Amino acid sequence: MICISISSKPGRFGTIVHNAGYKAVGLDWYYQACAVKELDGVIQGIRSLKIRGCSISMPFKEQVIKYLDKIDPIAKKVGAVNTIVNKNGKLIGYNTDVLGAKESLKRLKPNKNSNFLVLGAGGGARAVIIALKELHLNKISISGRSFLKTKKLGKKFKIHVVKWEDRENCKTDFLINATPIGMKPNISAMPVSKKFVSNLKGVMDLVINPPLTNLIKNSKSLKIKNSDGLIMALYQAIAQFELYTGINPPVKIMKNAVKKLYMEKNEF
Repeated sequence: MICISISSKPGRFGTIVHNAGYKAVGLDWYYQACAVKELDGVIQGIRSLKIRGCSISMPFKEQVIKYLDKIDPIAKKVGAVNTIVNKNGKLIGYNTDVLGAKESLKRLKPNKNSNFLVLGAGGGARAVIIALKELHLNKISISGRSFLKTKKLGKKFKIHVVKWEDRENCKTDFLINATPIGMKPNISAMPVSKKFVSNLKGVMDLVINPPLTNLIKNSKSLKIKNSDGLIMALYQAIAQFELYTGINPPVKIMKNAVKKLYMEKNEF
């Protein structure tokens, strides 16, 4: 059985973590990351080649919805799909980013009175907002570089909108970076200043390349609770594994595969 992932710039993360899981449970399956530019041919290939599952990365998480036969309620709520499961030729869209975001948020140990500032207005930001609401963490503000897009998102989820240029004036306990700021090759970039970070209780970053962004490094140096992008990525992949296979994921082995890949002492 074959599973794939599609992205404009694929990395090794999914291939390593999924194949480690398949091997651990004795499945003769293989996962392959693919670079693609358009969706028509990919969807046809999933159907005709009977590919079991497909992980969707940016910029296709929203575009892919129109090609699917059914959308899971959570994915519908988010408005983005990161996982396709092929059930006898019927393509069903899911969003496991929400589950990954929940696991990541739990590591920050917030309480119901905590304030959150989410940076970004794409599929990742939407998944985080749903995760926050499902954890009953409802004091949420959002700020994005496109004010119109951010305002639309704020209206949809009934959350406070902050202009991008005013983001550091927002009083918050926790910061969540759901933008690509800090991603390779621009690894020196940060979405906020170190001074702003110093006043926070916790920081979460969705960027996984590199896993230790400048935002996370500064949080660590300031001894502020933090959750890097690998945590969310790992737990969304674990949820994908269960959707694809119907088998309880070998979580420890999948975690170790990620640690080996990045050679970092990240706590999952």
